[in-house]
Amino acid sequence: MIQTGISPLRTVLVGLGRIGWSTHLPALLANPGFRVAAAVDPAEDRLNECRSKYGISGYGTLEEALEKETFDLAVIASPTCFHAEQTITALRHGCHVFCDKPAAMNSQEFGRMLAAARDAKRILTVFQPMRIDRHNLFLRDLIRSGKLGETFLVKMTRERFSCRNDWQAFRKNGGGMLLNYGSHMVDQANFVFGCCGKVLTCTADRILSLGDADDVVKLLLRYGKTNVDIDINQAAADSVFRYAVFGSKGSAILPVSGHEWNLRLRDDAGGAPKELHASFSAPGRKYPADETGFHRETILAPEADTAESRYYENLYRAITAGENLINPPSETENLIRVIDEADEIARRNGAL
Repeated sequence: MIQTGISPLRTVLVGLGRIGWSTHLPALLANPGFRVAAAVDPAEDRLNECRSKYGISGYGTLEEALEKETFDLAVIASPTCFHAEQTITALRHGCHVFCDKPAAMNSQEFGRMLAAARDAKRILTVFQPMRIDRHNLFLRDLIRSGKLGETFLVKMTRERFSCRNDWQAFRKNGGGMLLNYGSHMVDQANFVFGCCGKVLTCTADRILSLGDADDVVKLLLRYGKTNVDIDINQAAADSVFRYAVFGSKGSAILPVSGHEWNLRLRDDAGGAPKELHASFSAPGRKYPADETGFHRETILAPEADTAESRYYENLYRAITAGENLINPPSETENLIRVIDEADEIARRNGAL
């Protein structure tokens, strides 16, 4: 909870588009630890709407806002291609920075952002909401519990039918599903397994997008003995599941809709093969699978507060009391490195 008697952090919100307007602004307004002192957007109609609805002053550029006012925090919710320069500018003016994902276009940009944060002795963290989504937390706990035995394969899907025709349809803007949805899903996997995944292969293709950026991605990562198979498909007319997890004792599936996971588990008292038969004469002419019994379980993933509310609570305490960040910058650094490597492999595989 926010401590009483402490002045709220003066905040400038950079970007009043989809994520800035619908996610960051409501979360900031709902949290007494922050006061949105100004907003930045090049579109005058958006600034006017923000002024009339919330009484928040507006500026066309971040530089103008920083020249006229002083802030404790800058929330960067602009298009990806502006993240690095705006973050560095805010840090050099003494602001802590909370940047939306993807944090940067590539590792080189993020390296510059990290260096600026170190030089300024300010916090830099990135909004990666899916790592603390109720289903990602359930997935992590399920794997750690050993309920499925030794997990050897996790499948993650983000599938819909969408013809991208906005700024994210262009690679020069930081568009493309590998960088955008990929940043969510790779971060989820890194968070679940507590380490940085190894890229085995990747393809990235443009199917429906009107720009030059990829909208169909296949990415295969390796965590120890576990493969994580990521499918991002913006040209999918149908979808079967969101997550599928396979272990030595059974499987767990999360359907496209709803919050109930469907588990199929091997019975503890089942007749799993106990003896190896090396000869060509299989006992009873049967496959070993015939000897194993299963049962089914349904588990509702526990509810959780919204990611944005949890991030802002954590950010306030990190700035005012030194609490550890939900997403340390080192983990974003690892994430971007994986995305860069996957992009290079996709290019070698003839994508785009």
